Amino acid sequence: MTTKSFLLAILMLLVITATAQTGVLRQKFVLPNYDSIFRSHIGQVYMPIDVTTLEGKHITNESCKGKVTFLNFWFETCAGCMQELPELNKVYDSLKDDPNFQFVAITFESKESIPAFLKDHNMPFPIACVKSEAETKRLNYRNGYPLNIVLDKDGKIMIMGAHVVEEERGRTPNIETRSVINKIRKELHS
Repeated sequence: MTTKSFLLAILMLLVITATAQTGVLRQKFVLPNYDSIFRSHIGQVYMPIDVTTLEGKHITNESCKGKVTFLNFWFETCAGCMQELPELNKVYDSLKDDPNFQFVAITFESKESIPAFLKDHNMPFPIACVKSEAETKRLNYRNGYPLNIVLDKDGKIMIMGAHVVEEERGRTPNIETRSVINKIRKELHS
């Protein structure tokens, strides 16, 4: 080791020691309280949206008016997204015949990759592919994946949560399937 390298190593050690003593390195990482983040969006008009499903249906804020709209944000290699598929299918199957209900699963995956993916996964609901992951993150308020947002007939957020689960457990930001279906039905018939 040269003298220059040795002095540089000593200097780095002094900086690290000084930083540790000031407490900068002692800070704990704290997970954000997603429940309160999600609740802060409830009742707000949803941001501008303009997506087209693989079947060619155009979804915009205007097309959401008068309908309850379920938006699911996902991608192919997201384990949580795949785990919630059976529950999403229950929500979709129980409400799909109501003309005032629409469901769209939004992903940044390419349109070309979806058919092969669907051979191995049961996703009977409409899928929209957006141009980039940045666009998906904008549409889901940068809250990660999976994320589910339900808009009421006025285009306001009425439900927002991470996984759709069969039964709520613990203090996670999950939303229970039965509860989602009941809230949507209530809004549909109001």
